[in-house]
Amino acid sequence: MTEVISTPSGYPILGNVLDVDPEHPHNSLARMVSTYVSGSLQQVRNALHDEIFTAYPGEHNWETAHRTLMPAFGPLSIGDVFWVLMPAQMRRHLSQMIIKWARFGPDMPSDVQDDFMRLTLNSIPLCAMGTRFHSFYHESQHPFVRAMVGVLTESFTRSRRPPLSKILFQTQEKKYREDIEELEAVAKELLNDRRANPRSKKDLLNAMILNKDPKTGESLDNDTIIRNMIIFLIAGHETTAGLLSFLFYELWQNLEVYRKTQEEIDTVGSISARNPSSSPYRTCIHTSGKRRPDS
Repeated sequence: MTEVISTPSGYPILGNVLDVDPEHPHNSLARMVSTYVSGSLQQVRNALHDEIFTAYPGEHNWETAHRTLMPAFGPLSIGDVFWVLMPAQMRRHLSQMIIKWARFGPDMPSDVQDDFMRLTLNSIPLCAMGTRFHSFYHESQHPFVRAMVGVLTESFTRSRRPPLSKILFQTQEKKYREDIEELEAVAKELLNDRRANPRSKKDLLNAMILNKDPKTGESLDNDTIIRNMIIFLIAGHETTAGLLSFLFYELWQNLEVYRKTQEEIDTVGSISARNPSSSPYRTCIHTSGKRRPDS
């Protein structure tokens, strides 16, 4: 059954043609974002404050964090973290998921989206912060995931409520604040552990602790580091899990593509960031995955 997709109100016959300036479309899209998207993000500021997804243009704290972190997101730095330091540990996490599927057998349905969420919740903290959440060792979701879902869901709901309605939703408000505190507690524990037990790893956590803003010479304070850790954990594991879910869905819907991918993996073996051309078919698949919503 088809369903009409909601759109901004338009004019008869012309529809929404006049909503976009043909000479300056970027300005038109920015205006739409401020109208239809910013409400939820403004509420997410309760947890993330002035960091990447919720910073307003010109906010000093995010500008400092951006310049401090830029070198850590260069291709060579990412390659060092993911492909030089982590391959054995990454394979260990992947093996845990595959063993789980194998034990269930072919006749037992699996919640693939949930398993990919667990996989990425293991992988992102390992690569970015040198820690493990051991998501496959527990049936229930990690407390960070439960708090993350609670914060994002309630932020969206709050953006639809009248400004003075908070007094009517005291239970939701209390849970919202508790979820934010849980996110901060997880990130703070990781930060305190790294400060107490320094390591020479080239990961994002060390970059935030040790690097300085090349323009101002400032270091990131603890609150800024904690909020950026929350962002990396939320954005990194959720979008990557979505990408993997859609990717495997498409592969299972196109068995010939699935077969060719298997053949390439069997022939080439592990892909390397230093030599991605060794696996052209997989590279095409990765690129096509970007068509999907949260990829």
